Amino acid sequence: MGLGLLGGALVGGVLARVAAGDGCVIDGCDEGGFAVGVITLAGTATGALIGTVVGAVLPAGTQWLTERAPRSLRVAGLDIHPQLRVSFGERHRH
Repeated sequence: MGLGLLGGALVGGVLARVAAGDGCVIDGCDEGGFAVGVITLAGTATGALIGTVVGAVLPAGTQWLTERAPRSLRVAGLDIHPQLRVSFGERHRH
């Protein structure tokens, strides 16, 4: 999620800065620097929000699916709770 936040903020800020141009769309504009700052800040915040959402939905790293047995097994007086963990990440060859 952290990488999504940073990556989204970076991309959003860069795209907003490029889209802002010089900040002025009319002749005689003297607030161009302020407009560029506001547009870049808004783009950075929007990109960070989108990156965080994407990072939460599609986390990096190994994905695990854990499945437990519906009930425990009793073996020699002990309750055993079997489970299966399956990784959906990359395979590492040694």
